[in-house]
Amino acid sequence: MLTAFVNANRDPKKSGSALPWPKPSWRPGDPVPDGAKAEQDKARAKAAYEHILAQTKGE
Repeated sequence: MLTAFVNANRDPKKSGSALPWPKPSWRPGDPVPDGAKAEQDKARAKAAYEHILAQTKGE
């Protein structure tokens, strides 16, 4: 939405092109991305969570 707003309200007299649209990202309801990468992301997220949890517990 921000890209559309900026492009619609830019000064047409100034040189320069419009902002490019962002790359589409995964949304609920879309097919699940590659399983191997998803497992790596899940493991990395779990490790980060456990690290933060250990810091808050003082371990």
